[in-house]
Amino acid sequence: MVPSFPSDGLMHPQAVEPLLFYKISTDSEGTQLRIWEDYSSHATQHQSPYVYILNIQLTSAAEAEAYLRLHVALNGGILAADQHLPPKGKIALMPYPTWTGQEDHY
Repeated sequence: MVPSFPSDGLMHPQAVEPLLFYKISTDSEGTQLRIWEDYSSHATQHQSPYVYILNIQLTSAAEAEAYLRLHVALNGGILAADQHLPPKGKIALMPYPTWTGQEDHY
């Protein structure tokens, strides 16, 4: 999603925060992590109801939660280190990219 700039040249916040949805399920074949963002948090409508969907097969629920935490952090979400994540939920994301593509070394 690319931020739009109105005629005043300033960026304005979106009316709706982008939401990241997830589901962690375990069966006899392993643990499945599904992550998706739908278009309900975007102004325009598209043929697909989803911005993207990831389906990842992992070995455990702990591995799935670690992968989810990394994905959330890379997409502008914030989770407390000790925050319990239920098997199914949604997480608010920051509306604009949190990384500029530049490597800063401090």
